[in-house]
Amino acid sequence: MNRPLKISKPDSLTGLKILVTRPEGNTEALAESLRALGAEAIELPTIRFAPPESYALVDEALKRLSRHEYQWCIFTSVNGVQFLWSRLSGLKYTNAIWQDVNLAAIGPATAEAICSKGRDVHVVPEVFVAEEIAKGLGGVNGLRILLPRADIARKALPKILRESGAIVDEVAVYRTLPVQIEKDRLAQIRKMFEKNEIDVITFTSSSTVNSFIKLMTSAGLIKSQIQSAKMACIGPITEKTARELGLHVSIVAREHTIPGLIAKLIEELGSYE
Repeated sequence: MNRPLKISKPDSLTGLKILVTRPEGNTEALAESLRALGAEAIELPTIRFAPPESYALVDEALKRLSRHEYQWCIFTSVNGVQFLWSRLSGLKYTNAIWQDVNLAAIGPATAEAICSKGRDVHVVPEVFVAEEIAKGLGGVNGLRILLPRADIARKALPKILRESGAIVDEVAVYRTLPVQIEKDRLAQIRKMFEKNEIDVITFTSSSTVNSFIKLMTSAGLIKSQIQSAKMACIGPITEKTARELGLHVSIVAREHTIPGLIAKLIEELGSYE
């Protein structure tokens, strides 16, 4: 059973202890926003990002891009933008490489990352999941599409595009790896769960769910102890992963962004007394 949550104001998260399981280096924005609302944010990075072991496929795709062989490039994460542009810079390519290429982004944060690189975004779906991007592209039969993403990214989008007749070059521009957490830190988190001190756990991707479960299992926790907290997911894909792993999810953001997740936390938890 979840213990009662006490909220001092319906528009705040005062008094809550919220575990933030974002990627290494990315926990601060969510944690600080939660703290500004009065919550105690406990940062536990569960995954980290690294360049690919080999750039061979990435560099081949960039050669195609420089020859203007792509009609679309679809970015499904901010990391995809950052890692691809880093390689572009390392190889001395300029933004002229994007001539005649339409750019699509999975959501506003990814679109903002693209715009920060000096490029316009042509498509951002209203619902921020990969399947919705394909709808916004229109007819893609015979078009060549570059899809720079994580090594463990879902296969739904390239499958849909290929079924629609597109030629899709799916290229891993970064890897998703587990974070090594010090034993003392894991023991500290374990004790908090054993004492039912964690009110909410936030998950912002399927990878954060998978790595969190592995970390907590290695720390000696069983799922019933983890379930003492409420599970909050950024969207339906993350929710599905959590449920498949046996977690009971009670909070899912309507808008699949960090602000959307925070808004849903306030909406849901503000009703507790």
